[in-house]
Amino acid sequence: MLKYLTALSFDCLGYCIIESLTLTGRLRFKDDGTSLSLWLQSLASFCGTIYKKYSIELSGLLQYVANQLKSQKSLDLLILREIVHKMAGVESCEEMTNDQLQAMCGGEQLRGEVVIELCFIFGKPQLLITYSLARLATLVK
Repeated sequence: MLKYLTALSFDCLGYCIIESLTLTGRLRFKDDGTSLSLWLQSLASFCGTIYKKYSIELSGLLQYVANQLKSQKSLDLLILREIVHKMAGVESCEEMTNDQLQAMCGGEQLRGEVVIELCFIFGKPQLLITYSLARLATLVK
């Protein structure tokens, strides 16, 4: 259905996304106070999908996230994380140990071992396949 929208319609959609993020009456945390609300998670996922699939101007949303960071509000980084994840296929890894972080500073072989270990720890074999294909492409060049 969105494929029939004009460039102006996509601009309006980007504006509506930013406007929905700025509504003050909505809580960004669930009632337990420890996890993010479902509407924010869903909107972030929607942003990642929609900005990847359609050519919507991204600068307005990025400026909003930057302004939120200047105001010491980091919850909107979830939107940036989803956009990067959906558009570039880069997945964040929040639970790395200090040893794994230090190993990521090493050479290519050591980084590869850490990526393989993390893929098995987090149960994401598709990341291992993606990493292996990327390494194979660099070796072929």
